[in-house]
Amino acid sequence: MPHRHTVVHIDASSVQGDGAYVLVRPLTYGAARRVRSRAESLSDADQIALGESLLIDHIIGWNWVDADGLILPLPSVDRAVLDSLTVAEMDLLGRALVTDPKAFSGSLTPS
Repeated sequence: MPHRHTVVHIDASSVQGDGAYVLVRPLTYGAARRVRSRAESLSDADQIALGESLLIDHIIGWNWVDADGLILPLPSVDRAVLDSLTVAEMDLLGRALVTDPKAFSGSLTPS
C-alpha cells in the first residue's frame, strides 16, 4: 500500500556537522506554484517575509545548535532564530522545502 511521506528527514551535516538534521513538511506542487506567482508581484522585503513564513510553517523539527553549541529553538517558537543562521543554513532550509530529500547527502549540492 502506498504511503505518502508528509514529513521528510533532511541531512543537514553540511551546515551543522555530523548527525545534524531537519524535519520538514515539503511544499506541494500547487503551493509552490502559488508562492511563485504571488512572489512575482511582491517587493524584495515582502518576498523575504514570505520565504520566512514558509520556513516557519514547514520546519517541524531539527537538532541545530548555535556557535556555542546551545540548542536553537525552532523558527515556529522563535522567529528571530532565522536571523542568527548563516546564509548556507538558510539556503539548505529553503531548498529542503522543494527538493527531493535524497538529494541531501551531507552536501549543499543536490545529486
